[in-house]
Amino acid sequence: MEVEAEASYELISQGAEARVYKTFFLGGPCIVKERFEKKYRNPALDEKLTRERILSEVRNMSKLRKQGINTPYILFVDMSERKIYMQYVESSFKLRDLIYKMEGRTKLITKVLNELGRYLALMHDNGCIHGDLTTSNILVKAKDLITFGEEPKNDIDTLFPVGSEEISSLYLIDFGLSYVSSNVEDRAVDLYVLERAFLSTHPNTEKEFALILSSYAKTSPKASETMTRLEKVRLRGRKRLAFG
Repeated sequence: MEVEAEASYELISQGAEARVYKTFFLGGPCIVKERFEKKYRNPALDEKLTRERILSEVRNMSKLRKQGINTPYILFVDMSERKIYMQYVESSFKLRDLIYKMEGRTKLITKVLNELGRYLALMHDNGCIHGDLTTSNILVKAKDLITFGEEPKNDIDTLFPVGSEEISSLYLIDFGLSYVSSNVEDRAVDLYVLERAFLSTHPNTEKEFALILSSYAKTSPKASETMTRLEKVRLRGRKRLAFG
């Protein structure tokens, strides 16, 4: 398939493993994730590892969609350019940005966090570990606004007005470190990574994070053993902080 050569690329973010762009594909907006070439690696090994990571990411995203968990649609994979073309989720913001503006949106945030707990339980019960759960890797999509004769607005105050409880759906994104596992330790560590990221990015939100775990526990039949192991993972984390 020939990719649109003239499409402009708007850099959205850059991490240790990849750059993420907004561009156009087949006439519509899309997201492109481009994995870096690691110059310090043997070229053949780098190509092999990159291919494996791309395939794993695409497979896990597609698998979860089939199980009712929203992830961006995969549009095209270009192995030679190390790129994944995927759905651009319109009218959405990162959960991180919504929590930053939580005042007056308590009911909305409660609804989102309960749904997130359900999503994570379904993801783990289907044998997928995200590997990099943060509030930046969760999108909250608003109800689509119908506008006539004007550009659709795309700001938090318009899409999620103060006092509103309405959302369309959640999307989990950035599965670059994801892998398949049914191991209780892996599930617990996945939740611990989110807990650490959540509480460090959003101080004094222990009650809000507890909503995620409560919803997770109500959804997953494996929740009891997962929560027991999570407490052990927390204890190891506290010991590392205390003794280095």
